Amino acid sequence: MFDLEQKKGGKENNFDGLIQKALSASADHIESSIKESSTNELSADGIERLFTNCIQAANTMHEQYNAGEFHDFWDPAGYDYNTNHQIKRHANNVGIGLGRISVSRGDSARKTAVRIMSGMLHDSGKWSYESIVCSGEKLSASDYKTMQEHPMEGYFMTHKGIRESVRLGVLSAEEATEIETDVLNHQQRYDGSGYPMKTKGENIPFSSLEMGVVDSIDAMSTFRGHNMPKTMDQVLSDLNRNVMVQFSPLAVANVLESYPKDKSTGIRDVVSNSTETGITAAEVNLMIYSLAASIAKRRGVPAHIH
Repeated sequence: MFDLEQKKGGKENNFDGLIQKALSASADHIESSIKESSTNELSADGIERLFTNCIQAANTMHEQYNAGEFHDFWDPAGYDYNTNHQIKRHANNVGIGLGRISVSRGDSARKTAVRIMSGMLHDSGKWSYESIVCSGEKLSASDYKTMQEHPMEGYFMTHKGIRESVRLGVLSAEEATEIETDVLNHQQRYDGSGYPMKTKGENIPFSSLEMGVVDSIDAMSTFRGHNMPKTMDQVLSDLNRNVMVQFSPLAVANVLESYPKDKSTGIRDVVSNSTETGITAAEVNLMIYSLAASIAKRRGVPAHIH
């Protein structure tokens, strides 16, 4: 574990720097390992080194939380917006987002590390299409179709190394399955229009539904060459508009309520029990809408969610 250099009395601490150091090293390692492999695969050794870095980042996040210095999910502090390479920057940000959610709901440091690792690896298949991803141009119809292969490509690039790491005792079988599941399913959509398998609704693993929300938040809120970043007002509006279409209402509620500044609204319980209580999809959307507006107001961004 890192030697934490926190300074008390409201002075600056080094938590964010330590987390970024671990995850930047992870992103660099993924890139070099894939490019140096004749088969574009991550080896078991590569998986072990990556997981070690993710454990370091997870331990630091838990220390940060316990010290009362933990960031709100909507606070960009600690995110890596300065990495020039889009694939690596996005991997860092999704890893951090999933890690923060994991810590806030009381997961163990190891569970947090698995969530971070899922985020770091979820777009690994994009390394096969680096020239398209990093062109800075809007995707053509042909390129968009090609990019839909990246979840399956990422699965094949990581599967062998992940399964060998189970044999070596680095990961448990359950941890390996969770990571592979998220790599393969993070582009599924709640209405069944996603890819690669067009799985629908609650048939999509919940960890992948949750990752899809975090993935989209980062995609919407960071600069991507042809797209300017959206404001938090716009991000919240898009989340609300796409509940039951792209996003699971429970996954959105879970992410939105992971870092409340005030008393929990209980929306996760209401949404998760919607079948039993007979609540309608429209009522779920209204609750998401209200929570998003409340968060926007609390964050000091325009509260007109539409």
